[in-house]
Amino acid sequence: MEETQSVLQEYGLTAQFIEPVSPLVWKVYTDYGVFALKKLKSVRSKQFTDHMVAIEEKGFRSFVPVYRTNSGEFFSAGVQSGDSYYLMPWLQFDQEEERDQKHAYLFREAARLHERTAQEMKVSRDDIERYYGQT
Repeated sequence: MEETQSVLQEYGLTAQFIEPVSPLVWKVYTDYGVFALKKLKSVRSKQFTDHMVAIEEKGFRSFVPVYRTNSGEFFSAGVQSGDSYYLMPWLQFDQEEERDQKHAYLFREAARLHERTAQEMKVSRDDIERYYGQT
């Protein structure tokens, strides 16, 4: 919890209460609202950032925002663990109907993301036969 508090300070936040949701996610209650603080192994943080920037450059902006630290970074480094942390709004699904709508929206957005990032690949008949010959 001590590391979590120091990470939140980089976002200008002080936790009133921190609820562990999983080993990698905390629900953080602050004076400015409720947030999801997520831990990511530092080796994956560059890849995560690169993917976020790439899909944004392709015009896809319909994703839950990742808040930047006060210094403008996507991630805050944990002092003790060396892991990276990032902050997002906490999304609450209260009603069954609303949850169903969110699922439909999720699939529409996944289709849009696929449409904007899909790449055509040339595959030879030999490649196909070799692949299925291995299984």
